Amino acid sequence: METNITKRTDIYNIDPRNVVVVDNFNVRRDFAIDELKEQIKAQGVLNPITVVPFKDEDGNEKYRLVDGERRLRATLAAISEGADIKRVKAIFLPRNTKEEDLLIEQMMRNEGKNFTEYEQAIMFQRFRDKFGYTQSEIASKFCKSATFVGRCLSLLELAPEIQEKLEKGEISTGAVRQIVGLNKEDESAQIAAVENAVADAKSKGKTTATGKNINGDTKSQKDLKKVVEAFKLFLSACYAANIPAELLSMKQVCSSLHSATTMEDVTAKLSSLNLTAPIEQKDDAEPLPKKEEKTSIQKQFEELKSKHPDAILLFRCGDFYEAMNEDAKPVADTLGITLTVRKDGMKIAGFPYHALDTYLPKLIRSGHRVAICDELEDNKHRIYEIVSSNNDNE
Repeated sequence: METNITKRTDIYNIDPRNVVVVDNFNVRRDFAIDELKEQIKAQGVLNPITVVPFKDEDGNEKYRLVDGERRLRATLAAISEGADIKRVKAIFLPRNTKEEDLLIEQMMRNEGKNFTEYEQAIMFQRFRDKFGYTQSEIASKFCKSATFVGRCLSLLELAPEIQEKLEKGEISTGAVRQIVGLNKEDESAQIAAVENAVADAKSKGKTTATGKNINGDTKSQKDLKKVVEAFKLFLSACYAANIPAELLSMKQVCSSLHSATTMEDVTAKLSSLNLTAPIEQKDDAEPLPKKEEKTSIQKQFEELKSKHPDAILLFRCGDFYEAMNEDAKPVADTLGITLTVRKDGMKIAGFPYHALDTYLPKLIRSGHRVAICDELEDNKHRIYEIVSSNNDNE
């Protein structure tokens, strides 16, 4: 069997005091050298640093540092405290190596403390802004996923006060993302929550704040949002299943929401309930509509459908877009969503309003003409756009 010849790679011994560190070349922000310094005092520098050799103005041999600044800092600190370290091992790179290749070497050759997501974000930003790389090209260069690259870069869009805390390692990226998720539209609230988390961590002797240090009020806001979203889902499903919400016991409400993630999940559970209890009605309350009477939405659907018989009508009802009756089945079949049949026989297929940009193109590509109906005051609707594959937007 043919084998490859062993190739020798030279490792040089150089004076660490002749190594030149270019300002801001390294994306690392937290070096944390104390423990490493003591290890170097005891055992020396075990792993080589990476440098590019060059001559200074006086013709002296110098070395531009590419990788190993944390080791170099710890080494120089140990020397200043009396350690007898005259040379360290170094790998030489060619003098003509491109800057982006040097940056990749810095990231890939990292053998010590891992780069944080914030530090990696700074590196990715350089490749995007300075060298013109796309997010996908950056991901390919650094063997990361495009999603990870995007997640890192999003940290650089945060308020400067938050970025400063990340840079200093005073708060974890996970805690920051949790805080931002709870206060998406309120930058001042994000800053305040980050400062509170950092203060809480310090009061407990921690150097870095995590999710455990997020203020209880902030967490309760998240829980409250979940409750509100769940009941929105529940009420929309009650409407779709033609079931008065007040008819249900708390046990039935909880059962309908348990493990449900979509309106269709809740509607299916509600439709399977055996509801026999009468609806209590106060004397001064308006009479409930008879089963045979059509709702306002049904009447509006039929009126608009008669004007646009060749279009699928998507009705905005609260947080959902719904297709009804003859439009429901083609929408359900095309989008792969649940078709619900209410007790009064009305067919409905719906999806969350924020998914319109995802589902509308699928309907158009399938050859459907779609009329988007907006919800006005007093539950009235109007068509504000008709879209088809011929782009005849109205």
